[in-house]
Amino acid sequence: MTELFLFDRALLRDLPFPERVKLKPILKRLTIPNGRPFVIGPDGLPNRDLEGFFNYLLHPDRSSPLTWKVYAEQVCQFIRYMEVQGKHWREVDREDLNLYYAVRSTGHFQNQPKIKSSSWNIAAAALVHLYEYAYEKGLVNALPFSYKRGKGSVFRKQDAGYLVAAVSVKNTPEPINFISLDIYKEKWRSKLATGLNAQRNLALSDLLLTSGLRIHEALGLTRISHEGIKESG
Repeated sequence: MTELFLFDRALLRDLPFPERVKLKPILKRLTIPNGRPFVIGPDGLPNRDLEGFFNYLLHPDRSSPLTWKVYAEQVCQFIRYMEVQGKHWREVDREDLNLYYAVRSTGHFQNQPKIKSSSWNIAAAALVHLYEYAYEKGLVNALPFSYKRGKGSVFRKQDAGYLVAAVSVKNTPEPINFISLDIYKEKWRSKLATGLNAQRNLALSDLLLTSGLRIHEALGLTRISHEGIKESG
């Protein structure tokens, strides 16, 4: 079964000393960014075709390691699915993609919930990149999808007159649940003011509601020194 890994230089510190000494000069010569995906195939060896694809992912338009990770996860999940079907990913046709969509979007024949349309579009974008790369490199003779006229995004094929790969689905946004600042003050703030860590909870909720920060952004804030900062006016 194809397995995905992400390159992490920090793991070098956990290796035995002789191995660190051996690998350190090699890593200095290689320009491998942290988060760069690579796979080990069923034969226990790296997959050369997918290695080329992961190099293709390292494009200035896709400079985020999180993007590499998400696309690589979706591609590898699809490849493992095809392995179970007894078919190589380079032999895939449109019927295979349709069946894969049916499985992922209904939750049937899998041990996880069905995915939402927005999640499918991310998976579809990853597969479009994979097969456009494979077609460009001569790894496949035909693309397993067609193109239709539409607006850009990752599905756009620039040299085809703004055509898009016909694999995405319409995304219906889910309702956004929110409370107004007045209701928060009237009904919820008093509840947060009691119990363990009340002051911390109040400080965090007040910050989120008044600044618009996401939770992970607020939790990632760091303390800075005010020394040397001049007040304006």
